[in-house]
Amino acid sequence: MSMLKQRINLLPERVAPKTDWLSFDYVIRACVAIVLVAVLWAAWMYWMDMKTTAELDAVTLRAHTLEQQVKEAEEAIGLLKPDAQLLQRQARLEQRLRTKQRLMTLLSHISPDRHPGFSTAMHDVAATIPEGMWLTRLAFDNPLQAADFSGVTTEASLMPVFFSELSLMPSFRGFSINTLATTALEGSNNHQFDAAGSRLADSDEQLTSDKSNPATLTGGSQ
Repeated sequence: MSMLKQRINLLPERVAPKTDWLSFDYVIRACVAIVLVAVLWAAWMYWMDMKTTAELDAVTLRAHTLEQQVKEAEEAIGLLKPDAQLLQRQARLEQRLRTKQRLMTLLSHISPDRHPGFSTAMHDVAATIPEGMWLTRLAFDNPLQAADFSGVTTEASLMPVFFSELSLMPSFRGFSINTLATTALEGSNNHQFDAAGSRLADSDEQLTSDKSNPATLTGGSQ
């Protein structure tokens, strides 16, 4: 036979406390909580506003600094620009450089080592002019086809000797004097002369035919 057990609760039942939402204490606590939250929210907003303002001030200061640096850089660039006098001096130096380059090019064309023209003729004149005779003017073209001579000599007999020897020089080969005028200088025995000559075309043709004919160069065929 089974025994039945019965549990008996001798403790009194706990009654759940009822909250009075309209009580004075609860209202005070709610107001304090709301005020505290509002103060915290206002403090956080104030801190964020101060932070944003500080960042904006920093950006504004940086922009102002950059603007000032740009102005200083523009002023420095303006100071680096050359003035009008420097530009004129530069133009003159460039013109002198171009002139020297042109003269160097001309000198390379008339050099004896590169072209038998002006320099060779001057060398032949200097090598054949006798003592007691000097030139005051010498003009001829290049290549040499015509020439004008002016000068002074102590003896009139020196002139034909000079022109004869000059015609034997390489640059004056085939060259002959066409006109010759002399004038006695007062108060001295010197004579002033003016002469003009040219290269004979027949001499050039004869020289060309002689070079092309070996028999003429050797004195005839055997």
